[in-house]
Amino acid sequence: MKLCYSLILFLFVRSAVGIGITRRLRRLDETQTDTPSFPISKPGECLSIANLICSTGGFETLCSMIEQFGLKDKLSDGSWTIFAPTNDAFTFTNMVLSDKMKGMTFDDLSESDTEKILLYHLVEGEARMSDNLECKGLTKMANGITSRTKCAGGAKYQKGTGNDIISTYPMLAAGMSDISACNGSLIHVLTAIMIPGGIIDEGDSRDSHDNSSHDDPDEDEIEDKTGDDGADHDNHDHELPTAINQIVSTAETYIYCTSESGCDDPADYATACDIKEAEEFSIVHGYLTSASGQYGKSYGDDGFFVDDGTGGIFVTTSDSNDVGELKVGTYVKVKGGTTMCLYGTLALNGGTVEAMPDEKSSSMHVTPPIIVFSPKQIGQFEKPPFIPNFSGKVVNSCNCLDPESYTGGRLITVRGSMIGNLFDDGEWGWKVFLDDGSNGIGQVFIDGASDSYVQEIADTLLVEGTDLCVTGNVAQFAGVGWEILPRTKDDIQRC
Repeated sequence: MKLCYSLILFLFVRSAVGIGITRRLRRLDETQTDTPSFPISKPGECLSIANLICSTGGFETLCSMIEQFGLKDKLSDGSWTIFAPTNDAFTFTNMVLSDKMKGMTFDDLSESDTEKILLYHLVEGEARMSDNLECKGLTKMANGITSRTKCAGGAKYQKGTGNDIISTYPMLAAGMSDISACNGSLIHVLTAIMIPGGIIDEGDSRDSHDNSSHDDPDEDEIEDKTGDDGADHDNHDHELPTAINQIVSTAETYIYCTSESGCDDPADYATACDIKEAEEFSIVHGYLTSASGQYGKSYGDDGFFVDDGTGGIFVTTSDSNDVGELKVGTYVKVKGGTTMCLYGTLALNGGTVEAMPDEKSSSMHVTPPIIVFSPKQIGQFEKPPFIPNFSGKVVNSCNCLDPESYTGGRLITVRGSMIGNLFDDGEWGWKVFLDDGSNGIGQVFIDGASDSYVQEIADTLLVEGTDLCVTGNVAQFAGVGWEILPRTKDDIQRC
């Protein structure tokens, strides 16, 4: 079985500007990670959709539903397409709909409603590739009800008739579509649950028949801000958000010469953020993958990273937009944020941040992808770093001033052995370097705003040769390249 797990790769297209070079990022969705998230079939073995779902961490809720309604064997026979919500997709949808469900969760639904929801994620007799999901097109699901594909902001959503709140539209997770199973069946991973009408509160009652002529307004209607009176109204809450990977693809970085006598060697250049045409985005949705202020020393800002399933981006905060301390997992809407570069990291600045009601006391459990990355997949160094007590060569230092990363902005886990000594970077924090022998080294940066635990583990974990698993957000810094930023002590573990 061939399994393609795509991530976002950004290539830099250069054009000369004075003594500097401006680079525009371009998406490329053809990069495989070294370790797939789903198990690969052995020779002569055929893994069904159910086999794959139930043997992969993060899908326990969906697996239990498949087993509850006796579908494991049926899903091994013939072709199927499943839109597969993760555990967090269930948690997230519960959280968004908490008011509408009046304290209930999906666990409280009747058996018949639960089965209807499960079947609403299945297409029988057809393996439908994500490219064949046409925008505004209808797909008949295994419970007899149709769902609709919606496209906005560079992302695809598979919307149920009961997904009548924009933020619950299930997005096809970036790089997690078209996963092959037995008999040509396919898995598309979702970030939320597809809800049939009539299941929750006063949901759409049209689920008893084909809804081909009664779907919700299309994208043009959603984004039309003109009211019946002809006035222009703020319609943010009725817009589909811009996908973060589309925002990232607009970024530019400026390269400049650091020597007054001119630069003949690439190592004489450095990078700085220089967004030539800052763009404002009316609305971005996502959940926090870092808490407010965890990277305060790195950015001089109490902002946070937010991820929408297509990508991650740093969001700045300000005194005029005091949302308090937000936890990891908080679901937020960022309205009117403008792109900027913050010490090398692309960020959204100046937007209004709105956390969901009760978010400050309740948040979803956010976990990194269900794969472990090599340290080199953090990304390239802009120049060879100084690693105390290490004399080896850093082969993924490109000296090319356009360091690439497959994982920029995302929350990931990397595994590698610590090389050299712990490096004290003064008030800014600490540096740790990892290598797993796969021809590339990764840098871990522990921010000075949340490094109180370092002395506790300096002599036990943060020593040369320790096999470490580190979780954190991946970010680029001017003059350095790409780093992974752990958030707390729990993000650094012995593997």
